[in-house]
Amino acid sequence: MHLPPTLREILPGLMLILCSLVSANGQNSSDIGSITVVRCEGCGDIRVEPAVAYPAHLGYGPHKYSGEISVSIVINEEGVVTSAKAISGHPYFRPLLEKASLTIRTRPIATKKEAVVVYAIRHSVEILNGRASSLPKPRYPPAARKYCADGKVEVEVTFNRAGRVINALARTGDELLTQAAVIAAKRARFRTVHAQPARTVGILVYTFKCPWLCITVTVPVNKRAISIPKPQLESKFHPDPLQIVEDETSVDVAIVVSPDGSVISTRTRERHPLIRSALIKSAAGAIFSPTPSSRPVYVRAFLRYTVKRSGEVTY
Repeated sequence: MHLPPTLREILPGLMLILCSLVSANGQNSSDIGSITVVRCEGCGDIRVEPAVAYPAHLGYGPHKYSGEISVSIVINEEGVVTSAKAISGHPYFRPLLEKASLTIRTRPIATKKEAVVVYAIRHSVEILNGRASSLPKPRYPPAARKYCADGKVEVEVTFNRAGRVINALARTGDELLTQAAVIAAKRARFRTVHAQPARTVGILVYTFKCPWLCITVTVPVNKRAISIPKPQLESKFHPDPLQIVEDETSVDVAIVVSPDGSVISTRTRERHPLIRSALIKSAAGAIFSPTPSSRPVYVRAFLRYTVKRSGEVTY
């Protein structure tokens, strides 16, 4: 059949779209992939549970993706998210998760809060741990110990017909642990079958456990501190405190308290360099009562600060 030149040019694209629609028809989004909230940095004891499903049309073609998307949100006093902006992750998923983040509703809070919701995106790919003929265990990073870092890390690997890994990329997990997982994944070897594809892609899951005994506190521990140094926001680079924040906001600083009551590590998602530096310095100087235990116990917790437009910081 003779087709006009214009139709001949667009027919391949139309067929690709039609095939994608046919493939997606009758298939649940959960069969294609999943989207879950893995953590909310800065939320503290506030729970966030947006309703979001893996979009079927992104499960085909070049947009298959597994990894993390971070969305910066602002929660007002009524517990309503007033703004949501994706700050990292695959561009095709950003608008979807920004829209989902705007549906978050929490309990009322004392002051407006900024936080970062981290979503885990998983395209339905095979978990390869069971197919490995050799699966070296990752070495726990010494630097992660003082942060009590633990949990699962997922690494997407690609191996060839010989069963050797030719590419490895961490998709989810604590950033302090991902490099160790990737190093271990690159040393893995896999059993192959007759007519093995030139490249096979899947996920290796590693579980890290901190060698220290760590417990987690999910509410602010400000009142449990013996003392917390007052943060100083004054700076020759920011002589006017009103330029620091547009409105009153709360910032959480993650800490790990040693058995003797001193803070040995701090982390925060706050992006303003002046606020970040001042609060990290304050949190690092906090002092708590020693932990009464026959075995050394480290406490993973957080301090909550409120930064006002005047430049005053309360805690």
